[in-house]
Amino acid sequence: MVNTRREFTLEDARKVALLRSYMVLIEKMTTDLWASDVDGSLFSQMVVMLRSLAQQLNELGDRNRNQLTSSSDCSDGYELCQDGVCHVWCS
Repeated sequence: MVNTRREFTLEDARKVALLRSYMVLIEKMTTDLWASDVDGSLFSQMVVMLRSLAQQLNELGDRNRNQLTSSSDCSDGYELCQDGVCHVWCS
């Protein structure tokens, strides 16, 4: 098996920062909507939307899992965990 591990580049840092900014935005928007949800009607809709997003991300992971065989396939600083995804640390 060829070692596919690579060092993080500046472009990788930009991509991770972009993903993180979307996550912070989603957290802020849902918290603000929850705080503004006077009659409680938005909460269940937000839960449905967030569950759908989580499911879609999980499906992306499922498609990628069969490409990983060992921690050497993960980016530097990550290890392949039992769930088949590279994490900073496995719980």
